[in-house]
Amino acid sequence: MDVPDIGIEWARWKGPGPLDVPGILSFLRTMNSKGRLVQAFDARGAASPRHIESAYLHMRRAMNGRRIRLRDPGAVLAIYLSGADQLERALARVGLQADTEVAVFVSAPAMDLSADLERIGFVEVTPPMPKVLSPDLLQRLGIEASLIAGTPPSLREHLVLEHVAMVDLPR
Repeated sequence: MDVPDIGIEWARWKGPGPLDVPGILSFLRTMNSKGRLVQAFDARGAASPRHIESAYLHMRRAMNGRRIRLRDPGAVLAIYLSGADQLERALARVGLQADTEVAVFVSAPAMDLSADLERIGFVEVTPPMPKVLSPDLLQRLGIEASLIAGTPPSLREHLVLEHVAMVDLPR
C-alpha cells in the first residue's frame, strides 16, 4: 500500500489515573491546522499499521471526492478505521476512552510526536501488534462472529481491510 507521508505511533498512558480524554482531544485540536492532521485512537481498535493506512487512504479519497458530509478529517478517519457508518458508533469502537491504556497516534504529514506525547502523559511503545488478530478485536470493529469463525486466523487482517472498504458501499 502506497501511503503518502503518514506517521503512526503507539504510546502507553502513564497515568496517574484514568485518561483525560477531553484534555487530550483539546490538545490534539491545537496541533491540527490547515493541511495537517494529528489524531489519536484507542489501540484496541487498530488491527495493524496496514489497517490504519487503508483507513487513511479511504478517508482522503472520500474527503477529496466530497462523498462524505463530515468535514473533520479526524472524524472521517475514525469512521473508516472503525468500519462504522456513524461517528457515534465509530468513536465507541476506536475512540479514546477513560480506560484506554495504549493509543495509536496518526499524523499527516508524518511528524515526530515524542515530546507532545510526553506532554499529554504518554510514552512511546513498540506497536503491540499480534501475529494473529483476536476475535475480540474483530468484534470490537463490528465484524460478525460468523465471518470471524469462518476465516482462518492467518487471514483475519483481510476481514478488517474489507470492513474499511465497505464503509463506502451504500447501506
